[in-house]
Amino acid sequence: MLVAWNVCVAGDEMSDSALNNISHISKQLAHAALKTVDELYPSCGMRAANPDTEINRVWRNLHTASQHSLFNR
Repeated sequence: MLVAWNVCVAGDEMSDSALNNISHISKQLAHAALKTVDELYPSCGMRAANPDTEINRVWRNLHTASQHSLFNR
């Protein structure tokens, strides 16, 4: 990923292959994050249901983002 960042900083154009690879890895990471928070959430008990807690905020944010069409292609 650092290589991709360096390409962008240099103002160079990213290859389609590199963009597809970054997209694929990003989707995998998003799905892994959602799965992980879904596995942790029940272990947090009733406190996790409180909207002021970090786990609740993370759970809500990840579930909201997971509905985005970019992650469902």
